[in-house]
Amino acid sequence: MDAYLQALGDIYAVIVEKDGDITYIAQAKCDAAAKTDAVWRVKRVKVTSSGGVERTTVSWAGGHPGFSHKADNMASLTYPEY
Repeated sequence: MDAYLQALGDIYAVIVEKDGDITYIAQAKCDAAAKTDAVWRVKRVKVTSSGGVERTTVSWAGGHPGFSHKADNMASLTYPEY
């Protein structure tokens, strides 16, 4: 898993982790937030292909974009697909 932390215009802290065809993106309102603080909104971007057709699915952790998750193990969060 490849991870990095960067400030985005001094507005949000951003963590991006890629694991195969899945990318997790976490944002916090404070660039000093620790990954273990429950102040992150986390989304999963999943790319799948079947029969030559590629599909990209974006899902929010917990089904909402609220700043209430931890970013220390994003793969373990629940991502409902609608």
